[in-house]
Amino acid sequence: MAAPPVLLYFYPSKASFVRKDLAIFQQAGQVIEHECPPFPKWQTPWMLLKQKLFLLRHIQSAQVLIVQFGGYHSFLPALFGKLFGKPCLIILGGYDCYAFPNINYGVFQKRVLRWFVSWSYKLASHLSPVHESMINSPYTYDPESGERQGYAHFIKGIKTPVSTVYNGYEPEVFYNQHLPRKPLSFLTVAVDTGGSNFYRKGIDIILKAALMCPDGQFTIVGNSRGDQSKLPTNVTLLPPVDYSQLLAIYNEHVFYLQLSMAEGFPNALCEAMLCGCVPIGSAVFAIPAIIADSGFVLKKRDPKLLTDLLNEAVHADVVPLQTKARQRIVDHFTLDKRAAGLLHLIQHLAK
Repeated sequence: MAAPPVLLYFYPSKASFVRKDLAIFQQAGQVIEHECPPFPKWQTPWMLLKQKLFLLRHIQSAQVLIVQFGGYHSFLPALFGKLFGKPCLIILGGYDCYAFPNINYGVFQKRVLRWFVSWSYKLASHLSPVHESMINSPYTYDPESGERQGYAHFIKGIKTPVSTVYNGYEPEVFYNQHLPRKPLSFLTVAVDTGGSNFYRKGIDIILKAALMCPDGQFTIVGNSRGDQSKLPTNVTLLPPVDYSQLLAIYNEHVFYLQLSMAEGFPNALCEAMLCGCVPIGSAVFAIPAIIADSGFVLKKRDPKLLTDLLNEAVHADVVPLQTKARQRIVDHFTLDKRAAGLLHLIQHLAK
């Protein structure tokens, strides 16, 4: 019986989605990990040196190299994979496929980083975005953000094979507790609401819509803005919370808002839907496909259109939509389905 393959896994931090993917990779073989945490730009040479030493130590024994997201840290694994004849798989998450200069977001609007990422994708054996819209797709939600997005739009003529594997979620971890929910309650969750995230996550238009919907109760988790004195009285800002607290927070609210300008495959949206929140999302990337007929989609980035959509939502029969929202994730986006897709891809590359 052949020994299980050795996999070298490069990731930015052990966020919840990284831990889930790591557990999947451990089903495929022996995983040797290398963490590449966020770092100031001046430390890039030191990060690359540490990565080079790690690769020199382990490259001969590895069958497959796996990199979570494109960035400075994806270049050497892709290059070493090409030089040593070892397949390199890069998993793409969103930021590594876009360019939004108006909010300073995306790798392809940063000149040096764009070079590293472009060559990473060209040298890699295989790319695996979490949604097909991240490859090359029209963009119509915000007129200031360009007409197309996706890595293949920015890397002309790229021929690297690609397989989409959707994110996956656990219905037994996130579920409807069937407890009373706050009437007319709207929730959005972000890791951080400061800087470019204030616009990217749609916090700005949520605050404007809150002024026009005085009866609604809006909760924003992930606040890093500090001053709450100038907020509408019907808006509550909460600091980032531990992952274990999200189940209770989702179950307190009727609607979940995912009004991002740019997003790959939003985890919080899918978790909230599993908990029976009715989704209201922007028409960008994976969001409309996730929501389908279980909620509401905002076609244009406009506070007045959002206000109209919120009024439509609060007058809808939400009980069947709650059931539909959960079933949508259960049917299409479970962790088991992601595991099957990634394991099949790794087995293919390992051969």
